Amino acid sequence: MGEHEVFLINEIGGSVGDYAGEKVKKEFMKGSEKLTADSSSREIAEWLKGAMERLDALVDEETRIRIMEPLGYHCADGGYPRKWIDEAVEERKKYKNVDEFLEAKAEEWGYSREGDVVYHTISKPPPGGARCVCMGKGLPAEETMSRTYCLCSRGLVKRYWEEVLGKPLRVELVHSAISGAKECRFAIHL
Repeated sequence: MGEHEVFLINEIGGSVGDYAGEKVKKEFMKGSEKLTADSSSREIAEWLKGAMERLDALVDEETRIRIMEPLGYHCADGGYPRKWIDEAVEERKKYKNVDEFLEAKAEEWGYSREGDVVYHTISKPPPGGARCVCMGKGLPAEETMSRTYCLCSRGLVKRYWEEVLGKPLRVELVHSAISGAKECRFAIHL
């Protein structure tokens, strides 16, 4: 693990405090004080799994969305995801309309469309065969994690599609690999 993961854990804790209060934050963060820059990815993932289970028990789904989704926006606005979004926005400009863009990029970029819903599917595992590209990557293959964790990715996917298509959208997490599916899939409502 590194300092970045410690930072991310504290960011999630801050978001929990902002939307659910300090009492919930304290319960959510239980055990995080033992995590350091030297903690293994498995230790991080196992702590995260427990933290998400605690969060599921402590707050309703709407609050979990308010806590996790903005973290995905933050991720989308920095680092590699920002480059990915900027490149997609530029690519979109090459096409006359959204329909032409989606048809041209569907297979290459893992999209499919059914009426006014675009399905964004991430089926290629990240390097090393992990089911997650973020802090959940160290979770053993026989274990799963709550979908709540993947609401952050929903935020990233939402930011991506809103910028590429230039309008506000509703995005749903259909399923995720770390929660037991074979792939991660999001429904983007046009």
